Amino acid sequence: METKIRELQGQVDDEQKGRQDSTRAARKHERKVKELVFQLEEETKNTQRLQEQLDKLTTRNKTLRRQFEEADEQSESSKAKVRRLQSELDDAIERAEAAEARLSRAGRGLGVGSSRSGRESSKD
Repeated sequence: METKIRELQGQVDDEQKGRQDSTRAARKHERKVKELVFQLEEETKNTQRLQEQLDKLTTRNKTLRRQFEEADEQSESSKAKVRRLQSELDDAIERAEAAEARLSRAGRGLGVGSSRSGRESSKD
């Protein structure tokens, strides 16, 4: 009977050791799960922050692109105005040169002597 008690006591001791080992393993796994949950939460927060930054940068990019397009349109408009004004200036120069040529011919048609006599009479 004592042998049986010792055997049973040994079995109880073995079961207690097994239970302790299982409890330690369960605690170790619980700590690992908690660490993984914490890491997952941190990564989720980081992902959200990165998504917010991406959204802001996307909005900024769209704004800058729109501003660039507006500036490009304004530049094209200014270039067209410069071309138009240059054309008008060229036309005005041609008209001025033609008018000077007509005036010069008209002056020659009046006679060069008459303009001298006008100068001579003013000297008197």
